[in-house]
Amino acid sequence: FLLGACPASWSQDRDSKFTEARARIEKWVQTRQLIAGKQADWHVEKESIKQSIGLIQKELSLLDEKIKQSRQVRSEADSERRKLNQELGDLKSAAGVVEKVIWDMERDILKLSAQFPEPLKDRVSRARTRIPETQDDLKGRYIAERMQNVVALLNEVDRFNSAITLMTEV
Repeated sequence: FLLGACPASWSQDRDSKFTEARARIEKWVQTRQLIAGKQADWHVEKESIKQSIGLIQKELSLLDEKIKQSRQVRSEADSERRKLNQELGDLKSAAGVVEKVIWDMERDILKLSAQFPEPLKDRVSRARTRIPETQDDLKGRYIAERMQNVVALLNEVDRFNSAITLMTEV
């Protein structure tokens, strides 16, 4: 009885061990496939990260170059601004001298215009009214405009002196 029962139980034992071994091998194969898949994913991800790092490094170098160029442009702009401020100061200084000369010319013309003969006074009356009498009258007037007024008045005086004018008085 023992002898006859042994081969059947051995067979079952062998089948169960075979099934168990097969299940373990399948698990091992699945695990190896999973590991291989994860490694492949990791290699792809690693390559992607390397490319991203390369791009970021290129972008950083480009940004550094742009910053360098911006600083250079800024320093050139600062230099140009200093130069323009210097020129502006020189022009303001020159304008102050011109303004003083024009002011003196206006004073001289106003004194002379008081001595003009009546026909000349009539001819220059419009130009004379545009010449400022006091410093307060200078507000809102440009040097060029004031110079034009002086030149216009002098032109009228010159024209008067170049012509013969008859005037009858009663």
